[in-house]
Amino acid sequence: MLLARLGLRGGEVSALAARRALGHKLLLLGRLLQRFVVFAESSGATFITTEIALAWAMQPAEAQPAQWTNGLAMVRRFARYCSAIDPRTVVPPPDLLPHRYRRPSSPYIYRDEAIIRLIDAAKRLPSTVGLRPQTYATLFGLYAATGMRCNEPLRLDRDDTDLVDSVLTVRDTKFGKSRYVPLHPSTHRPSRSMRPAVTVMPESAERHEISSE
Repeated sequence: MLLARLGLRGGEVSALAARRALGHKLLLLGRLLQRFVVFAESSGATFITTEIALAWAMQPAEAQPAQWTNGLAMVRRFARYCSAIDPRTVVPPPDLLPHRYRRPSSPYIYRDEAIIRLIDAAKRLPSTVGLRPQTYATLFGLYAATGMRCNEPLRLDRDDTDLVDSVLTVRDTKFGKSRYVPLHPSTHRPSRSMRPAVTVMPESAERHEISSE
């Protein structure tokens, strides 16, 4: 039993390596899987059981049931992988937590006035060195002006911003592709004001500001 020698942590490393070798990034999944393994090991488990999977998936207690379902689904996939190398592994039944997230039938559209209030509120956020208010105000403005996916502005670098031709380069997005996103002229001033703030920010202060979020 290879997994019995490797332990759950070894199985985690092996499972993630196998998926990433196929081109999957698994950033969020990797963190969730690590949390499950830490939880299982702290509970004294050396292999996956339905009880340990369910106990982890239903945390925190105040989470939405759909979140519990997603957590259990992740453990089930990991358990299927582990079951091939450790026959003690129990793959939890798929119908233990049958809740499903359902998207609203129509999206909520923010009015211009609401967006302005949100950006103004972001500008008043407390900050040690002044980076947080500018960061969030610029971020919300980019969401409103470009329609980018939630995580895409977070990965932008200075070289991805072309204020001369009014275009952003969004790299390595969904399905590993990159694309250009046109910028409305109203975004130029916030983007220009953000650049000097980041450029002159002492590295230690910037790390402290971000880590305090």
